[in-house]
Amino acid sequence: MFFGLGRKKKLLKENAALKEALTKAEKDSFEAYFLRNTTISTHEGLEIQFKGKEMVQIMADSFWDLVKDSENYVVCSFIKDDHAVEVIVKKKGKLSPQEKLRKLEKILKETVKSLSFCSLHPAIYKEASDYLVQQEKLEKLYKTL
Repeated sequence: MFFGLGRKKKLLKENAALKEALTKAEKDSFEAYFLRNTTISTHEGLEIQFKGKEMVQIMADSFWDLVKDSENYVVCSFIKDDHAVEVIVKKKGKLSPQEKLRKLEKILKETVKSLSFCSLHPAIYKEASDYLVQQEKLEKLYKTL
């Protein structure tokens, strides 16, 4: 009879300790958890180091939730007061907007090159050629800024 009573008290004590630990964990916010388990450095670009597999899994799941319904990427805007950034989250192996643009520009250059040999459509060749020249000027201007 006393054996069962001691065991019950021990279980009640363990249960109380678990409830206390659970309450403490609930009060601990995700922000505090993130700050404890990550190191962010902006020296030579952005570097985020995660401590432990759980933090990496949380971030991976969060980013996947953002892109899972998109074709290949989403653009996220983060705004605080007057500061704003846009971050592109893309699916692995898919093209980002910049990569798509580069691919299209390459196709356009090849098409213009092909049109230069064709005398049937000189107006189209001239328009496409002028467009490419203008884009190169804008790119050079952008690089000097």
